[in-house]
Amino acid sequence: MTMTRRDFQRLLLASSAAALAPAALGRAARDIEIGASTFCFPDRSRNDAVSAMQELGIRNVELFNVHAYLAGDETPHKIWIRILQEDRAQMKRWRLTAEQSHFDGIRQQFKNAGLNLFLYYSGLYDTASDEEVDREFQFARWLGVQALSTQCEPSNVARLARFAKKHELKVALHNTT
Repeated sequence: MTMTRRDFQRLLLASSAAALAPAALGRAARDIEIGASTFCFPDRSRNDAVSAMQELGIRNVELFNVHAYLAGDETPHKIWIRILQEDRAQMKRWRLTAEQSHFDGIRQQFKNAGLNLFLYYSGLYDTASDEEVDREFQFARWLGVQALSTQCEPSNVARLARFAKKHELKVALHNTT
């Protein structure tokens, strides 16, 4: 293999950068906080998602509503899809009857794991009743998060703003389209 002077310079520059990379990454690990949603672990129970986040060094967490609704050892994917697709009334019933102690336990689980429960993704759809919206904001308060995140149509933003003001919580909006 022949190498030109230019190729050699590129190789030298690249190898110098590679040699410095571990030190730079070490500094970045101390200076940058990494966060993720439990939604990134749809095939794991909340307990397993917490363990995975600890292993990955994730410190800031958005709790996906499915992981909040189910017991810590239940895997959400298939159960939750069925509820969303087949039994909207069951979801509403759960929202209206859930107790604070359930959310206190979740908050404590994340605290004990050294994870900052930062956001609660409520999955509020425009079809949710005002009573359900109010409860989702209450769940966020019980969890002690800084904001409730959800998706909604632009026409529904003012409605969410009323509840955000009432519960003194920020709302983080995103869309999936």
